[in-house]
Amino acid sequence: MYVLGVQLLGRLDSFSQVGTYTLRIKNMDWTGGLGTTMNQGEWVSIADFNGVAYSIGQHNAMSYWKDFDSSGFVNINDMSIVTAHLNHNCTAPSNP
Repeated sequence: MYVLGVQLLGRLDSFSQVGTYTLRIKNMDWTGGLGTTMNQGEWVSIADFNGVAYSIGQHNAMSYWKDFDSSGFVNINDMSIVTAHLNHNCTAPSNP
């Protein structure tokens, strides 16, 4: 991660070596992503919702990114989180 052009190396706790932790940011808009078109990404759509719904109980490479509560698997709690953000557009941060 870079802040003002300076690379920050992370660690999990004060006993870990610097650079042993990798920051990962999960995004509920996992189907649209950030394209080159202005304001294309950051919209939680029905495609994002369905992708989480179809992943309940599954454990595969994409499950990690759909496990919003970091419980180790996609479950009903993750569905609740994505449902709360359905049709959310980050141009209106207070929605919902």
